[in-house]
Amino acid sequence: MGYLEERLKRQVKKGDIIFRDGNSGQSMFIVLEGQVEISKLLGDQKTVLAKLGVGAIFGEMAIIDNQPRSATATALTNGIVLEISREMFRTRLEEVPKWLQTFFGIIVERLRVATRNQSILLARGAGRQVTNLLAFSARREEPDEQGKIILPWSTLISSIAFLVGLNEEQINETVNKLVSAHLGKSDRREGIGRVFIVEDPDKLYQFADYCRERHMVETDHAKQMSEQFRFKDKSEMELLQAVEEIVREQGAIEDFPAATLEKRLKTKFKGSMKVYQPVIDSFGQSGILESFNPEGSEPAYRVSNRELLEENLAKVRLLAELSDLEQKIMG
Repeated sequence: MGYLEERLKRQVKKGDIIFRDGNSGQSMFIVLEGQVEISKLLGDQKTVLAKLGVGAIFGEMAIIDNQPRSATATALTNGIVLEISREMFRTRLEEVPKWLQTFFGIIVERLRVATRNQSILLARGAGRQVTNLLAFSARREEPDEQGKIILPWSTLISSIAFLVGLNEEQINETVNKLVSAHLGKSDRREGIGRVFIVEDPDKLYQFADYCRERHMVETDHAKQMSEQFRFKDKSEMELLQAVEEIVREQGAIEDFPAATLEKRLKTKFKGSMKVYQPVIDSFGQSGILESFNPEGSEPAYRVSNRELLEENLAKVRLLAELSDLEQKIMG
């Protein structure tokens, strides 16, 4: 190695932060000895994006496009990196044809977009991925006499970590969240150690399907959720909830003034009747609600098909429960 290269060497100790996510990028680096970890903080959780060994280059994007660092670089071991300044890199880059300089810029921009997308997917998708792989593991096991499925905890964690590319600590945290959300139970078994017990497999499978469909829609691999997990629009769900509250409060009486519904929608959801009218009309066509004008009284509505109303309300409750579970495992 020449005199110039010797001057560019930088000793790093295990745990040293070489640069932080969001910092201005003044240098790029080459690993000469040791290992470097590239990570990003997603919420309050660190996600490892890469582990780099000898010969790996990192930090180059910031000195090409002048954007802040997109991740944090930490020395995993004692080692040596070669630090190349922006000025030195620019000097060498000027010797490269203009078209190739433009090409470098395009590649870096695509890498940044990919990094941002990966961060978003990891933040939103890790819990969903873990849920689906846990459900997949459960489906491969035979239930015991009580219909429960028992999975060895350590084997489950290491298998999922390998498949999704996250560390076992992150997977363990997510599986613990599934326990807290009552989608499973943590216990110990003689000869096995800690286990994850699926007490209600159907509930877990349904939630796993919901998570998968949510992921497909958010990543543009599907236009919308299946009929099982969606309503036509938000106003439909809100109208159903308002009607349920009114009918429940009235007990067996299924007639109520239109003004009561209008007031409830405005108070609970800040919506006007104009917004909900198309849904009200569709409920009339499907037989859930019937509008009428009692003689000498204001316009009113009648629940004409209580069974169909309950069927739709059950779907509202299901989606609310699934959404709440999703927030628990992603929060």
